[in-house]
Amino acid sequence: MSSQQALIKLADQCVLCGICIPTCPTYQQQRSEAESPRGRISLVKALAEGKLSADPVLQQHLASCSGCLTCQQVCPAKVQYQKILLGGKQLLSSNITD
Repeated sequence: MSSQQALIKLADQCVLCGICIPTCPTYQQQRSEAESPRGRISLVKALAEGKLSADPVLQQHLASCSGCLTCQQVCPAKVQYQKILLGGKQLLSSNITD
């Protein structure tokens, strides 16, 4: 399984319920879906699927995560947010988008 396929599989565990959003400090400051755990998961999935290209805006959304992992702690689906975020950052740094 490629790293992109592994990221897609991890991201697919997110049921998009939004329980993570109120716990996210960057979302609380920015009030932007792209600055929420759910938004970042969707961005990483789209990158892994080749639907988004690696660009500075995407990099900024992933870099702005505080890394507190409160979202991961409250997730009822037990989504491995940290693995998704780190995998997304690795994918961006290597510019692999297909």
